Amino acid sequence: MSLFDINQSFLQQCFPGLDLDYVLLSEQLNLDLAHLQLLRDCYQSWQQPSLPSEFWLYALLLVDEINRGSSCLNRSSERFKHYQQQFNLTDWQDLVIDLDLLKLAEQPVFVDHNGCLFFQKYHDAEQRLQQQISALIHDYQGQRYQPTAIKQALQSALTNRQYPLNTEQIQAVITGLMQSFSLVSGGPGTGKTTMVVSLLRCLQALGVDPAYMALAAPTGRAAYRMTASLQSGLHEELNKQVNDKPSPLMALEAQTIHRLIGKSHRFNQTNRYHSQHKLPYKVIIIDEVSMVDLQLMTELLDAVAPDCRLILVGDQFQLPSVESGAVLADLMPPQGHNVRLSRTFASVLAALMTPYVEDTLHITAESDDNQSGLLVDTCTILRQSHRSIQSIQTISEYVRLGDAEGLFKAPELVKLPQKSLTDSSQEGVIWMPQHNHASAGLALIWDWFKQHIELDQYHQSLQPCVNFEAQAIGDYQTNLSTIFDYINQQQILTLMNTGSAGQEFINRYLCQQLKQRWQINVGQNHFHGQAVMMRRNDYDKQLFNGDIGIILQADEGWHVVFPGRNGYRSYALALLPELITAFAITVHKSQGSEYRHVFMPLPHDPGNRLLSREIIYTGLTRAKKSAFIYGHQSVLSQAINNHNERQSGLQFW
Repeated sequence: MSLFDINQSFLQQCFPGLDLDYVLLSEQLNLDLAHLQLLRDCYQSWQQPSLPSEFWLYALLLVDEINRGSSCLNRSSERFKHYQQQFNLTDWQDLVIDLDLLKLAEQPVFVDHNGCLFFQKYHDAEQRLQQQISALIHDYQGQRYQPTAIKQALQSALTNRQYPLNTEQIQAVITGLMQSFSLVSGGPGTGKTTMVVSLLRCLQALGVDPAYMALAAPTGRAAYRMTASLQSGLHEELNKQVNDKPSPLMALEAQTIHRLIGKSHRFNQTNRYHSQHKLPYKVIIIDEVSMVDLQLMTELLDAVAPDCRLILVGDQFQLPSVESGAVLADLMPPQGHNVRLSRTFASVLAALMTPYVEDTLHITAESDDNQSGLLVDTCTILRQSHRSIQSIQTISEYVRLGDAEGLFKAPELVKLPQKSLTDSSQEGVIWMPQHNHASAGLALIWDWFKQHIELDQYHQSLQPCVNFEAQAIGDYQTNLSTIFDYINQQQILTLMNTGSAGQEFINRYLCQQLKQRWQINVGQNHFHGQAVMMRRNDYDKQLFNGDIGIILQADEGWHVVFPGRNGYRSYALALLPELITAFAITVHKSQGSEYRHVFMPLPHDPGNRLLSREIIYTGLTRAKKSAFIYGHQSVLSQAINNHNERQSGLQFW
């Protein structure tokens, strides 16, 4: 199905008289209303009979790529070659079309560059991004630290640690100190937060005032988690120092990128910070960069001052942003390629790292004369994970590499027959083929949920909070901590919102089961102990899209309690209209979170467009002890084999 259910009749109305297979196009392509209206306006405005039907077919394929998250139609991609055969496409060069003549409101609509067809705005964004990063690297006007100064800063931050940093983390810290622009990519549990804490301490030791440091993330929820994790890490490290004066680093709080740049949501109005009015910071660290889209990244870089050091942190193999672009994946070396270092940089790096590395240090470097690529000497990949058990890491690696055959042969994959779950102590990655009867699958989900939320104990923990008194919320701290421990120790993660394997359907089913078990009126919309999630940011209440809360029965009606940095907060349910049940959530909403146990129900159709190795990898790597995958082997194989490769014209390597 196409987006917004674009059908053949609508396509014919947009492009009457063209020699196109409207049925096939509506079935095969991801087409949306806004882009089709743009193309329809172009078609009506230009009225050029000389424009062949193949040109409009290329335009529709470009829309398809945009809706897949790409920024262009790359004519060398495997997907394009497939469509070339399917639609019997004429070679682009043979069309001989001057795109400069095709304008709407005096503005060009399309750009052809390096074998890629763009809409003008995406081409402009990519060009700006490359220019911005080049300027940050080559035209940096801030302080460049000498190795001797870095050595002293490292000594103050890295010595006498209870848990020493590993080689990769130290490399990332040093790279962040030596370079004006640096990138760190690592999966869950690889120590990204620990690395950032050490980097902040080193920067402070080098004289950077924390008041001129900024932390940001793409979403409010991610910013909250970034703040909580960093403050926990800083508290642990700084508490070891004999110093009663609190460190200014403890006052650092992450914000959304939108807030950082003062993003305007009004048409044709500029952001507060932009190319002519730069941000005042000397250091900016962005977390969860895989979630940042192309347009937002260009707006951020527009606002970064020439004397500011920028560090981007994330996991290049996680789900990319919802909007177009996969910026982190484009910035990092292609999969299978090593990080590239110049001989000069590698030599300095090795000298600075030696005091903190027990084994002999081997850093691969190429001759400075042979170096090419803008981002040489800027990237670090963290590979050592300490969060999940080894078998989860092993299976996740099969998924990341797209090796479905290897995964099903791997001894680490626990294969269960089609029967009810009976052993809740099973660890690692468990796979069960899907039942033919939907009722059996729902029974399995209910069985898993009961065991892993420890339902009877969870229900018991809710009892002291009946007739909850919001004014005395401090008296409930222990009870609330227990409740949220039960909720957060497990999570059902779905690939989609709708359908029999979607979060909406599963949440309705679980609520029905809980109401029946707890003898609650079936027609009652809300109930004591119901997990809910925010769907919109509410900055006044400091609640963000993705925040999980619990509904409690209060004296004056229903209240929702959320955890916060300074304890729990309570709000009347009536003040929070944008809530959904959250016993099951989508994988997208889980990014950045972790759970002891995860259950992933897969859709029935192996042709489902949401199936990709990135979504399976992201879901698996949320789990610390067990991940249960429920679905047909063909569906799981299709997902692992389907790389969500977003096309772009960015060339950094």
